[in-house]
Amino acid sequence: MLDVHVSPPMFQLIAGTVLLTGLISIGLWLKNLYHDPFPFIDGPPTKNLVFGHFPEILREEVGVVYHRWHEQYGPVYKVRGFMGSIRLVINDPVATRHIMVNNGYNWGKHEGVRVVFRWIEGSNYGMGSLEGDDHKRVRKMMLHAFTPAHIRSLHPTVREYADQYVEVLRAERKTAEYNLLKYKKHVALDIIGSASYGYATGVLKKQDTPLAVALETIVSQVSNDTIRVPLPTAIRAYLPRLEWWLLADSRLFDRNVKQLRKVAYEVLYMRKEALGVLTEADRKHIKEAGLRIDRERVGNFAMGIDDDAAMLDPDDPDKLDDEWILAQIMVLFWAGHESTATSMTWLFYELSRNRDIQSKLRAELLAAGLDCDVRTLLQLPYLNGVVHESLRLHSTSGQSIRHAFVDDVVPLEKPVNGHKRLVIKSGQEVVFNHMTMNCRPEVWGEDSMTFNPERWINMSTAAKEDTMPGWEGVANFGSGHRQCVGAGFAVMEIKEILLRLLTHFEFLPPDDPLEQEIEGWNRMLTKPFVKSEGKYAMPRLPIKIVPLTE
Repeated sequence: MLDVHVSPPMFQLIAGTVLLTGLISIGLWLKNLYHDPFPFIDGPPTKNLVFGHFPEILREEVGVVYHRWHEQYGPVYKVRGFMGSIRLVINDPVATRHIMVNNGYNWGKHEGVRVVFRWIEGSNYGMGSLEGDDHKRVRKMMLHAFTPAHIRSLHPTVREYADQYVEVLRAERKTAEYNLLKYKKHVALDIIGSASYGYATGVLKKQDTPLAVALETIVSQVSNDTIRVPLPTAIRAYLPRLEWWLLADSRLFDRNVKQLRKVAYEVLYMRKEALGVLTEADRKHIKEAGLRIDRERVGNFAMGIDDDAAMLDPDDPDKLDDEWILAQIMVLFWAGHESTATSMTWLFYELSRNRDIQSKLRAELLAAGLDCDVRTLLQLPYLNGVVHESLRLHSTSGQSIRHAFVDDVVPLEKPVNGHKRLVIKSGQEVVFNHMTMNCRPEVWGEDSMTFNPERWINMSTAAKEDTMPGWEGVANFGSGHRQCVGAGFAVMEIKEILLRLLTHFEFLPPDDPLEQEIEGWNRMLTKPFVKSEGKYAMPRLPIKIVPLTE
């Protein structure tokens, strides 16, 4: 047996570090416990002195606790976080607009949250982790890819894959019935790969391309609860590599992130060659890394749409370095398929439970015709109501958390115990829960938790006059400078797939009663889980698919 001896100086150093850490933690806890900057704001009590309200929040489905607290304490209340720290939960429209829109760059993501984005994106330069001027530069580049005109130009590509999806469901209907979420992810990945990059992922056709395999493995690791210990943001900020080490297989994760970067390099170099800005250093890297540059497939994405090659032009002052562009390609690999697929899955869940709504929507789509142009598709009123209503009830991102970078004074629409504004100190965290923002009874009525697309066609006065910021009345895509640049593309994709699928199939609840009860739990995004299988099972949506008589 091997004896391990620790020298006295080393032992003293370790013991001293542990003691110092303990004393700092106790001091932090006492400070948070006895110094409340918002004594006039109410909030739920908690007996957990270390993790505060986190265990209670995580014990129930995503957003349920926040919605209950909103009804009990109003649009502004406080909760306790790690070591007794105070978080404000805000659903006040004026305060939300002040923080998210008017002063967005004074409020950003906590360093502990940005660490997670860097970790998942495999880069320090992804748009999800950037702030300030860096974020402005990257957002400017990304907005090139998602102008309304360019989104409409990508419609034929989306339609092509939607037709493929119909054929796949015909051939694999019974398999798809077990888990529709998986198939939604496949079509979404094919669409974003082809439309954005000209990169054929081949997932729908069961082609195990490097991109598909790497993404599927990473998503499974991150979303299927394989992180042994979820860490508070404060710990992540000071120990950024710790959570990575806590993965069930961190080497597998690292290997697949490297594979994603390899694919991202191929996409980048294909585009640079098409624009005539590929350098000798690039060619050397292509050869040394064994990259495959296919000159026949070049996507029209943020790096030079149409004739605009500014972002790759070496003489342009706004040019981004390759590493920065690579990071955004990685971001779109993630955001461009996983969130869209999950949103689509929840929408089909609602349609399968509301056959009258499904039938009415099918009638509108059949009247428009399978060959309807994209402008007609995007303007169909009932289709628009169905999509917006599903987004309202099922926000895949769950919540947004903002960290004050500077002192601020936040105005309120309604005073809180006589206070018309909140005096905020730098470092304060604020939570915006999307479910609560989307389902406020004071805006959407007492049936705010009920799926009702008609509310978007015959909008109530309260809904019309609501000033809560967001994308077309929902919080899902964020707001201000953090609003999702691809929201319009995602909605167009969802509508086209609805047109294809609902005119070929009917979607019903599964025959097994145990599979009919679905819950929403957070696994990177809010995903569907079969209640009887528990929240630690694989996320899936079982659904019955019935071909329509042609």
